[in-house]
Amino acid sequence: MSQAYVLLAHGSRRAASNDEVLVLAASLGERLQAPVAAAFIEQTQPDLASACEPLLAAGASTIRVLPYLLAAGRHLAEDIPALVDQCQQQWPHHHFTISDHVGGAPLMVELLAGLASSPINTDT
Repeated sequence: MSQAYVLLAHGSRRAASNDEVLVLAASLGERLQAPVAAAFIEQTQPDLASACEPLLAAGASTIRVLPYLLAAGRHLAEDIPALVDQCQQQWPHHHFTISDHVGGAPLMVELLAGLASSPINTDT
């Protein structure tokens, strides 16, 4: 394995919210046919370094961090680059990159349009 991914979300005190991210990371790994771990910026574990460690131990040489955030706020502008830089310093022989955040993806408009035209879910 040379490429692995970390789906990096904000994190929540609500366990069910964090579980959604874990399930999404597993589904994304199946879709990409590549290792995908979940990590959180705050509120819960694992943090980014803890999520990267087993991926690197399993043979990943490059880790692409996928920010699971809707807006380009402070976490995206400052915190995530700092966390990735810490990982780069901890593992200097590996390569770390950051993709665009979810809210910045061109397909976001299509996703929202689909949600706007779908039936209302009253189960939540």
